[in-house]
Amino acid sequence: AFTAEGDLIVADLGNDRLLVFKEDGTFVRSVGERGSREGEFANPTDVCVGPDGSVIVMDCDNHRVQVFDSEWRFVRAFGTYGDGDGQFLDMHGIAVGPAGEILVSDYDRV
Repeated sequence: AFTAEGDLIVADLGNDRLLVFKEDGTFVRSVGERGSREGEFANPTDVCVGPDGSVIVMDCDNHRVQVFDSEWRFVRAFGTYGDGDGQFLDMHGIAVGPAGEILVSDYDRV
C-alpha cells in the first residue's frame, strides 16, 4: 500500500511486522512485532491506506483488523475468531472504500 507521501508499506508476515520504504527503496522503519496486544501482529498478510491517511492492517492469525492513524498511533481494532458478526475464520484480503469503509474478505465465509 502507498501513503499520500509516496511511502510503500509492506506486510512482512513471516516476521510479524510492517516495513515502510521510500519510493526509491530506502528503508524507513519497521512497525510491530509478534503478539496480540495493540500494535502487535501475528502474520499480518495485507495492508491498505484509507482516504484520511489511516493505515489498516489485516492481522490474520489474531483474526482482527488493526487501524492506525497516519502517524502510526493505534486507533482501534476489531474482529475475533469465529463465524458470527464481526468475527473472521480465514481472512484473505482487505480494502478500504472512498468513504473509509473497511472491507475484509473471509475465505471460509463466502
